[in-house]
Amino acid sequence: MNYTEFISELIDELSYRVGVPNIYDKEHQRIMSEILTEWGKFDEKKIIFEFLTEDDEKRFSNPILNRKIKYTGKDGKESEGLVGNLLTSPKDSPGRIEAEKLLPAPGTPEREKINKEIGSQGGGGEQDSEGGGETPQEEPKQGQALSKNTKSGKSYHDRVVSKEEETRNKINKEKEKNTSSDSSKNSNTSDVLPNQKPPKDKTLKPINSVNEFNTNPKFSEDGVSDEDFNKNRNIVKTSQQVEFTEDELDRILGKPKKFPKKYEKVLIRLLNTKKSKDISITDFTNAAGGGTLSSTAGEILTTIGLSIKDDEMAKEFFDKIQAHVKATKSESIIDTAWVKSAKQVREATIRRYDRMSGEGNWELETMAWDIPDEVEALGLEDYKNNKGFSTDTYAKVKVNGESILDEISLKKSKTANLLNTTTNRVDDIFFRGSATQKELDEMESLETEYNTISSKQDKASKTRKLEIVSRIKELQNKYNKNVPEDAKVEVTKKKQTNIHKKGLEKNGQNLREANQKYSSLSQEQKDNAFRELELMMGQNFSPKQRKQFEDIFAQITPPLNYEQLKQLNSSLGLGTDARKVQKTSVMLHGMAKILGNPAGETYDELVKNAHTHSSAVANAILSDKNAKMGLLKSIQEDFPLKSLMAGEENMTLGNLSADKQTLAEVFGVDDFDKLQENLKVRETPPPPSIVYSVEEKEDIPVAEISTRPDGIGYGGTWKLEMKVHKEFAQRIEVAQSKLEQ
Repeated sequence: MNYTEFISELIDELSYRVGVPNIYDKEHQRIMSEILTEWGKFDEKKIIFEFLTEDDEKRFSNPILNRKIKYTGKDGKESEGLVGNLLTSPKDSPGRIEAEKLLPAPGTPEREKINKEIGSQGGGGEQDSEGGGETPQEEPKQGQALSKNTKSGKSYHDRVVSKEEETRNKINKEKEKNTSSDSSKNSNTSDVLPNQKPPKDKTLKPINSVNEFNTNPKFSEDGVSDEDFNKNRNIVKTSQQVEFTEDELDRILGKPKKFPKKYEKVLIRLLNTKKSKDISITDFTNAAGGGTLSSTAGEILTTIGLSIKDDEMAKEFFDKIQAHVKATKSESIIDTAWVKSAKQVREATIRRYDRMSGEGNWELETMAWDIPDEVEALGLEDYKNNKGFSTDTYAKVKVNGESILDEISLKKSKTANLLNTTTNRVDDIFFRGSATQKELDEMESLETEYNTISSKQDKASKTRKLEIVSRIKELQNKYNKNVPEDAKVEVTKKKQTNIHKKGLEKNGQNLREANQKYSSLSQEQKDNAFRELELMMGQNFSPKQRKQFEDIFAQITPPLNYEQLKQLNSSLGLGTDARKVQKTSVMLHGMAKILGNPAGETYDELVKNAHTHSSAVANAILSDKNAKMGLLKSIQEDFPLKSLMAGEENMTLGNLSADKQTLAEVFGVDDFDKLQENLKVRETPPPPSIVYSVEEKEDIPVAEISTRPDGIGYGGTWKLEMKVHKEFAQRIEVAQSKLEQ
């Protein structure tokens, strides 16, 4: 992977959406999570968020201090923070006032312990005798992530660098230790070249995983107490509640549980909570995976479902959950499609075990979600280096008396994405398709060097990093001259911003008149108009979001400009980053179009700009022979076929299993290198696809290539997606049926 490009893109995109980024701001973290999910960078996302949350998780020994609470700041905006952090704020700060409500009474031994740990001034704490205590301070505000904290003398950037260095040292030590132990275990390790990764070791060390998952508090306790969960203002119960008695759970799921026991309670909490953009998995448990809350909940449901041995018990379990989800309709975090998928995954996985190991020759020992501690509790050592390519859930299976690891990548349906990246990759695609081998080697060397010194902040390292980035751009620019202007993301983003600015400046009076017309409509007409706006934008807005839009619409007065709209957004708590301001602008101009107002022309311009870029990217790649070759080279590390054909992991697509056996049956080869030699980009028949093409044989379509804007008229990225081709899914189904006969 081109890590330099990846980090640069992530920083650029986050900055585009929020302004000056602050990695400790929860809203910025949420947006960064969205970006990484949109890009399909789930492994990188886990690493980044492990890094961001590690300090919070280990900061205080007293559990009260590690609680996250929400409070309303002096600016009227809702914020979030750890109790321990907030207690170091000034006495009159809203966060500290809210945090102190959770503390034991002053003068009690429990309160004295907390005061001693905090060491805050003015908060009853004792400052370190050697002056180690810091002056109380508010948590950093947006825009201060890279600035000095003049009270402590240490910037948040410095904290990140220091911690990154510490983490890097730990990883390096682990690698040295593992390399040393691997060389004694595996005779072939000595054949690994210096720049190559050592082979992954999937051997499971002896460990009683079931006992760990049922008795170790790390796995058996949910991590969010009932008290904290019930006090959470963002948790709203569904109109109907589903209940499982303890006896019922033991009867269906067995006892002891064959998964981390805490997920019993977590699943029930998820089922009984209304979906909302204001909640995440950390409101339900202390384990955090990647993806949306819905997909996370679906993965937990699937993990639990896979642990059920008896078919009748599984049917009872899924039927009860399906009935509840249908009864709560759109309220539910877990939708009916996820319940269906979880049921199908269980059935497909059991059939795969029977097919590959022989019916009666295997036994499921336990399941784990894709959380490092859980996976290592299965017996896998060094999670980061030995985990699967895109694994979502893990099964520990005993086959002929030996415990093996089954790594499962979950896809909700047969048309899921195999790869989800962005059009920012265009420069890399053209470079890899046209560069000489010498230049490709230089690029790899530059990326490796950059990654090695990325955390260093001395003058020489900073200078060298600038030189590396400059050289990388120079290499890419040599070959991106054929990239059309409309295919360049930065060009498209600038055009988009200019369309918004010009539209707002010329449409102040038009938008005011549009609002007057909207205000004169009946409630039913307003509802219909707003629903049409949702359909145009591909969105489902909450009542709160609709109210915010209508409030802004009512406050539009000419003359109008971009900065004024930004201020209106801020006054209603909508955010002032480019994405949010432009989204409001799209809604205003979109509603004007619905109402037949001339301002609707700006909406049409925004849509045209977005689609022009998508088409330009597709045409640029598909019309250039070198670019098509570069596309295959650029995605080869991110495409899952290699790990599937090697048997490293298995992918479920609804009721289908893409695994070593089925793929060998489909392609007629069982080696990815041989497969890769014959992967081509095909334009016709549509849709554009990646196909396996061998002379005198029919092409086998693998993935459909598509580009689309991420938020028409306001998105900062355009997606480059590769979905499972429907013909590929059909071929897997035929192969699976043949192998199961």
